[in-house]
Amino acid sequence: MALSECYPDLICNLPKFSGRFDARKVSAQSCDVLFATYPADTVIDAYRHSLRTDVA
Repeated sequence: MALSECYPDLICNLPKFSGRFDARKVSAQSCDVLFATYPADTVIDAYRHSLRTDVA
């Protein structure tokens, strides 16, 4: 399923996420918001990272 089938052009024209899955990214203060669409049976491996304490 193409992202363009689920999201408006505003989302589809965002920069591509350069990670381990296909998504579009909005950068915000101290975080990133990712938009992605996958079939119902898709499994994305869990990911953990340490909590950042240097962010106000």
